[in-house]
Amino acid sequence: MQTDLFIYHGYVKLWLDGKSYKVTPAFKMELCERFGIKPLVFNGRSDVLFPEFDTHDQRHMEYVNDHGVFEDVRSAKF
Repeated sequence: MQTDLFIYHGYVKLWLDGKSYKVTPAFKMELCERFGIKPLVFNGRSDVLFPEFDTHDQRHMEYVNDHGVFEDVRSAKF
């Protein structure tokens, strides 16, 4: 890709008990350990997006832009 910036990377919008949450896909624990990524835990009370820092407290990932919500990815404007 020749860059470390993913222009479009999605997360899931989850509706639970009358509240909306932003939730990223889960990774297998083995992958988290292998790449030094903090595992994500959804507590049912707050968003859970990619961890900003890795297990060594180095900046790991962040969302730079939020392109909105699409009910179907085919309706997104890429």
